[in-house]
Amino acid sequence: MRIPAIAALLALVSAASQAGEYPSACRGFTSFPQGDLVQPARPPCLDYLVDRVSIEICQPLMDLYQIEVRAYVDCLKSENSAIIDRFNDAAKKFNCAQNGRLC
Repeated sequence: MRIPAIAALLALVSAASQAGEYPSACRGFTSFPQGDLVQPARPPCLDYLVDRVSIEICQPLMDLYQIEVRAYVDCLKSENSAIIDRFNDAAKKFNCAQNGRLC
């Protein structure tokens, strides 16, 4: 009985560590337990814009969606920078090794 529980715990810890690899700007956009980045959800009210009242009801949801999309774009920019930094560090280490040096 313990082995399945331990395996499940290890899977959760592994997923959490993967999600933890994203920059802090992505904190609100990671799914659990996969740890993938998840885009902000499009407001469902957009499918029901039939009159002025439905538009007014949808307005606050659109405002929130706009804020979330801007934050998600910031997340992607941060993730892009982090990936480039990791690559540059790896390339530097590889180049040092290739030239017979330790860096």
